[in-house]
Amino acid sequence: GDNYFVAVKGTKKWRLVPPYYSAGMYPVIKDSSVYHVSKVDGRESNEVITNRGFPLYQYVPKYGVTVEEGDILVLPNYWWHTVSN
Repeated sequence: GDNYFVAVKGTKKWRLVPPYYSAGMYPVIKDSSVYHVSKVDGRESNEVITNRGFPLYQYVPKYGVTVEEGDILVLPNYWWHTVSN
């Protein structure tokens, strides 16, 4: 289902990628899990990620949002996301 994130304290910076671009996220699909992970760290620059062997990532559209105290972020199911505190 969808994900709901509530910011209780501080500021968080999110980076989001639509599920349509999953191939560029180099997913690791698990047979026995309800979540999946990416081989790339979206907090790093496109150049660093490309140099690590994941060249498609640089072409993936990325969206950023900053969430502050009291905000709620709603992410639809399957959207890729990473957060920096």
